[in-house]
Amino acid sequence: MTVEDVKAYLSQTEYNAARAKITEAEDTLEEVKTIITKTLILNNDGILLTGAIEYAAFRVETLSLIFELASRQFRKSAKDGEGAYDDFLRNLGVEVGFTFARDMLNRLEENKLFTRLNTVSDFIRLWMLYENDTGAGYTTLRGSDDEKFVIQINGNPLRKNESIPHRHCGFYKYYIRSLLNELMGSRARILSKKLDIPFSGSVSV
Repeated sequence: MTVEDVKAYLSQTEYNAARAKITEAEDTLEEVKTIITKTLILNNDGILLTGAIEYAAFRVETLSLIFELASRQFRKSAKDGEGAYDDFLRNLGVEVGFTFARDMLNRLEENKLFTRLNTVSDFIRLWMLYENDTGAGYTTLRGSDDEKFVIQINGNPLRKNESIPHRHCGFYKYYIRSLLNELMGSRARILSKKLDIPFSGSVSV
């Protein structure tokens, strides 16, 4: 066996070990998602219930028109139309991100699944499983480390009817920022409570 053969063997062994860890993590996330969504029902009024989280189905056309018409109305009626609409997107994104993260964390705790997810990236990937089931584009985690997370959205439905390029993307910016802040902060508080470790401080993304 040559040196090249040994290198190839070791590389394949390392790859198989890494692939096994990734597969195990993916299986865990899928199992958690399955448990959380096992009570999936559709009410008579059309509201989809996934555990304790309610969903309502919108056509992409409808969703994009809501934001586009809101933008036009702000430009017509507000003194600083563009700034007022940016404030609207920021406030809406912050509230939506906060409440979604809080609902998800509460549901995980109720089902004693919280400690099954070991890192913030695990929580983000679980959130993406929900997000990508809604039809609101496709969200991927492109990279993460101790300093930052890189999240990419393709097929953003808010862009379908926009009159100004990327006019409504601020919603997703603040939605994801708020979601990450709540996931990271609450996860730290919950873990310190479970392990009886004092927690203080804030999280900013």
